[in-house]
Amino acid sequence: MKKSLMPLALSVLLLAGCSTGTNSPEAPTVEPAAPSTSESAAPATTEASEAPTPEPSEVATSAAPEAAKSTRGNLIKEIGEGAGITDEGEQVVSFVVNSIAVDVPCTGNYPSPVENGHILVLDVSVVTDPALAESISPTFYMNPYDFTEIAPNGTTSNADLGTMATYSCLPDAEVLPQEIGPGENVTGKLVLDVTNPTGTLVFKYAGSPSGWEWTYPNP
Repeated sequence: MKKSLMPLALSVLLLAGCSTGTNSPEAPTVEPAAPSTSESAAPATTEASEAPTPEPSEVATSAAPEAAKSTRGNLIKEIGEGAGITDEGEQVVSFVVNSIAVDVPCTGNYPSPVENGHILVLDVSVVTDPALAESISPTFYMNPYDFTEIAPNGTTSNADLGTMATYSCLPDAEVLPQEIGPGENVTGKLVLDVTNPTGTLVFKYAGSPSGWEWTYPNP
């Protein structure tokens, strides 16, 4: 039976912050991240919390260390640090941004001009648990429309990070799949068209009020 979730929002899906280490997803061989922390930052939740998670399917609720958060309420992530999503206490998605490269030359067959100023390429690894099939939305996705760009001075850009340039920049074989189903293990690239060569990227999944942040380019 499919789990009952609120319309237009995955109300029981929680953003899970995973620590770096041998259990974090890494390309090309990706292992499910065993998060040291998880945060209640689902679309229907207004406050994030952190708790040690010994196993992907078990979310502890006590002795919770505070995760580093930005003033925007998002978890601050380092390049290569795992993150994930839990559904009713069971981790169903683990992912890691392996690298962020700025001003990457496009190698697709029909590249389009950059519209905002700079091509940003994220190398991402994703592992999904078979339990994802039990969610009302049994796929995970990461696309430019779920990202926001913040300039070094703190100004949030109004630019659309998904332009024609992002979809034609790289060969299809290199690009992260648009949808990732249950029990999958993938690595691919996500292209963004940003205004600033340096700054912060915010990823919010499925309309959640909070998410994750990465500083780019790589430290």
